[in-house]
Amino acid sequence: MVIYTGPFNLFFHTVPLRRGGPLIETSSTTEVVEPYRRGRCVIVKVWPGKGWVFGRWTGVHEDEETALVAAVAAHMDTALDDAGKLQRRYAREAVARSSKDPTDEWEILSALDLTGEDR
Repeated sequence: MVIYTGPFNLFFHTVPLRRGGPLIETSSTTEVVEPYRRGRCVIVKVWPGKGWVFGRWTGVHEDEETALVAAVAAHMDTALDDAGKLQRRYAREAVARSSKDPTDEWEILSALDLTGEDR
């Protein structure tokens, strides 16, 4: 995803949306890569499954761990399975973002037994 940042700490990007959601909603956002910014935004559904995000960066998290905790906390209703464990797709996405190359990513996913289908 490419985030276009402009003057006054404003940003814009597109986002996939679940069908049946509201036409307009507000949200918070957190970057999990440097510079670990946080912000507030408005999400506008422009067609089924796709929306535009308009927002303003309001601050910066001190480090990666703080940013990750804030990002996961925003999605706790969908991030955990019934047993309270992080769902496989979230773990795979985190590994993909932090890997240097596809080989590194595959080795980590294999070691964590995350290479198969979601259960």
